[in-house]
Amino acid sequence: MSNAKKKVIVDQRNRKKDVVSNRISVFFIVLLVVVFAILSLKGSYISTELMLYNYVRPILVPLFAIATLCAGALWIFRRKQKVDESMNVFSASLLTCVSAGLLAVCLLYPYLSTTRLMISLLSCALLFFVYYLYPRGFFTYSLCTVVGALALSFLHFGSSLLGVIIPVVLVAAVLLLSVIILVAPNSRIAGQSSSGQMDRYPLIVTAALLLAGLIVGFVMPALIFYAVVLLAGWFMVVAIINTLRLI
Repeated sequence: MSNAKKKVIVDQRNRKKDVVSNRISVFFIVLLVVVFAILSLKGSYISTELMLYNYVRPILVPLFAIATLCAGALWIFRRKQKVDESMNVFSASLLTCVSAGLLAVCLLYPYLSTTRLMISLLSCALLFFVYYLYPRGFFTYSLCTVVGALALSFLHFGSSLLGVIIPVVLVAAVLLLSVIILVAPNSRIAGQSSSGQMDRYPLIVTAALLLAGLIVGFVMPALIFYAVVLLAGWFMVVAIINTLRLI
């Protein structure tokens, strides 16, 4: 390979790193603004929260819903047209993630405590960072772990629909995806989700912990917290291992 081609490849890699860094910076700024707004509004006077609920939220929900639909449609259109967005900072995927996240915050704000809302938001942010910084296999593992842990933490919370059916469906979906990846790694779903780079052992442990946590959640609901802590601890171990591989 000539020096000119090597220089072009190096320049492309550097530009791609800059784009990823800029995307993460944009997302991080939006995250900080949303976190600051949640902490300020949840800790404010009751009249302020009522004003937000009665006047501001009815405007923001349809606004972010329309933005999410438009960004999602643009994302699908560009994927079908095979438009390369790898060098675009404000890609359709980034706009979809940000608008969908803001919509979710507006929808869940009245029903969740500050702690639950913040944990859910930071979990989504974690998945965003993992998607851009780590291999696809680790992202799929992170998605299974985060969605499963959130589902367990919401078990028996709120109404019967929100507190039982939704968490069980989410855990079942995560377990089904895990089984497909483990049993049929060459299938279309497994190939799209992990690109053949997923380690089987961490996913097996995560699936076992999720299944045990779901059973414990119905038998001894008081122990759900410890099941989520175990999942988080195991995720930290796998994250450290994958981080060391990148160095």
